Amino acid sequence: MPGRQGRRLCSAPASTPPPVPTGAPSPATLFDVGGGLLLSEGGGGLAAGARAQFVWAQAGGGLGLHAAAQGTGQRATTLGDRTVHWRRWTAALGPAYVAPVGGWQVDGSLGFEAGWLSAHGSGVDSRGGSRFSPGLFALVRLVRPFGASAAWVTLGAAVPLVLQEFVIIGSAERHAFRPLEVQLAVGGSVGRFR
Repeated sequence: MPGRQGRRLCSAPASTPPPVPTGAPSPATLFDVGGGLLLSEGGGGLAAGARAQFVWAQAGGGLGLHAAAQGTGQRATTLGDRTVHWRRWTAALGPAYVAPVGGWQVDGSLGFEAGWLSAHGSGVDSRGGSRFSPGLFALVRLVRPFGASAAWVTLGAAVPLVLQEFVIIGSAERHAFRPLEVQLAVGGSVGRFR
C-alpha cells in the first residue's frame, strides 16, 4: 500500500546444540620414572649406592603406587672380635600418597621390600653368605617439576624382617644381625607431574 513501508522479518540463525558426551572421560594421571644416587647409613657406617623408582597417582594427587629397586656398596660391621662385610639389594612395592604443593610435589610411601643380603668375614660362618632378606620401608620424597622432567630428593628408612645369623668358626659364639638403614637419595625423573 502507498505510504506504508514493508516489513522484513529476519530469522535468527539456529544455534548448534552442544555435543552430548558419550561417556565419562578417563581421569588423567600423574606418573614419573627415574633414578639417582643413594647414601645409606646403618649396620656398619655409610655406603653409596643407586636407586631406580616409579611413582603413579591420580591427577591432582591422592593415593597411588610406588615401586623401586636399589642397592648399596659393601660396608663393614663388628660382631664380637670379628669384622663382617655385607651389602643388601632390594626391590620395593607399596602404596603412595602424592600431593602437589604450589610448584612442588610431595610423596609419601610405605610398603614391603624383597631383598638379598650377602655377607662374608674372616673366621665367620654366615650360613651360606647370602640369603633372602625381606623387609619393610617408609619414605618421603620432595619433587621439583620442570615441565616433563623433575629433580627430587628422598629420605627413607628400611629394616629387614629376618635376622641374619653369624657363627664364629671354632666357637659356639653366635651373633644376630638385622641392620636398620636410613637412606638419602637424589636424582631425576621424567613423566607427568600436574
